[in-house]
Amino acid sequence: MNTLLASLLTASVAVVLLLLVYFITRSNYSVRAAAAEATVTQLTVQLGARDGELNALRGQLATEQSLRVCAQTMLEGERQSIIDQKNTLDEAEQKLTTVFEGLASKALANNTTAFLQLADATLKSGAVKELSQADRRDSWDLSG
Repeated sequence: MNTLLASLLTASVAVVLLLLVYFITRSNYSVRAAAAEATVTQLTVQLGARDGELNALRGQLATEQSLRVCAQTMLEGERQSIIDQKNTLDEAEQKLTTVFEGLASKALANNTTAFLQLADATLKSGAVKELSQADRRDSWDLSG
C-alpha cells in the first residue's frame, strides 16, 4: 500500500507539475500571441501608410509624365518653327543676294556707260581744243 500511495503521490505531483507547466506555458503563449497581434496591427498601420505614400507617388509620377509629354510636344513645335524660320531667312538671303547682284551689275553698267560718255565728250572737247590750237599755230607759222 505504501508503494501504491507513493505512486499516487508521485502521479499527483506529476499532474500538478504538468498543470503548472501548462498554465505557465499558456500564459507565456498568450503574452506572445498578444505581442504578435500588436506587431501585426502596427505593421498593418505601417503598410497602410506606405500604400498611401505609394499611391501619392504614383499620382505625382503620372502628372510628371504628362507634363513631360507636353513639354516634349512644345519643344518639337519650337524646333520645327526654328527650322521654318531658318528656311525663310535662307530664302530671303538668296533673294537679297540675287537682287543686290542685279543692282550692282546695273549700277556698274550705268557707271561704265556714263564714264565712257564723259570720257568721249572730254576727249572730243580736248581734241577740238588741240585742233583749234594747232590751227592757230599753223596760222601763226604761215603769217610769220
